[in-house]
Amino acid sequence: MGLSDFTEQIETLVFDGPSGRMKIERVSRPKVDDVKEHYHRRKSDAQTEYIFSDEEMSHKVTVYKWDEPSQDWAETEFNL
Repeated sequence: MGLSDFTEQIETLVFDGPSGRMKIERVSRPKVDDVKEHYHRRKSDAQTEYIFSDEEMSHKVTVYKWDEPSQDWAETEFNL
């Protein structure tokens, strides 16, 4: 899978809970199987190649709480 095939999917859920207005965001993207560094004589010419999985995905879930004073979402810790 090349970089041109890279797709990221973002799912968002906004709701009013006991703690106030909350947002849960889940980002899904292809899992990185391998990272290859290609070095040249000068380090400034170094390139990084990412090898993505065709079948497996990685997921990141982030929880936000609405901050009234700043009128923006603030990332908050989520403990099970």
